Amino acid sequence: LTIYQEAPNHMRAELEAPAIGTTIRATDGEQTRGTNNTGPPFEVTGRERLELLDGCSFNGEAAYKTAYSTLTTAGTAQVGDRAAYRVTFTTPSGLTGAVYFDRETKRVLARQLDPASQNDPAFLIVVDDYQEFDGLMLPTKQTQFVGADRVPAVQIEFRWVDIDTGEMPEFTPPENLLVPGEDGN
Repeated sequence: LTIYQEAPNHMRAELEAPAIGTTIRATDGEQTRGTNNTGPPFEVTGRERLELLDGCSFNGEAAYKTAYSTLTTAGTAQVGDRAAYRVTFTTPSGLTGAVYFDRETKRVLARQLDPASQNDPAFLIVVDDYQEFDGLMLPTKQTQFVGADRVPAVQIEFRWVDIDTGEMPEFTPPENLLVPGEDGN
């Protein structure tokens, strides 16, 4: 997983999976686009677009005044074996969910995005194993749980983090971007 970010809201995330290929999601803060494996670039739309735009802030959770239209301390909760503060949110695009902060360390412990409808599964992403990289404390483990039973679906472990690599991709959308409905589908 390689994530490139540039202030204030440019982001490109590349996920390379062995024997599958590379998936890309990117935004220049306004337009959103992606590629799946070796397919052509396409415009990212719907809820995925909202999630990408809401998550592209270079300052992440530290930019809470612009990242959220509402924040409410909703009480305490247990996330695994850890006691947490639960803070509910609404993003400017209208997505809702909660962020859980470890009561002891005060670091982000988990983030949940509410389902779009009754038929969608609930997702909870738990982060763990914070390590220091160039003076920044960053989580190096991420586990995504799906459904009410919180079944682990995806686990990512970061072995290294490079900060300010100086190598930035192009954030401007390509000219051959497929727009849904324009390719005959």
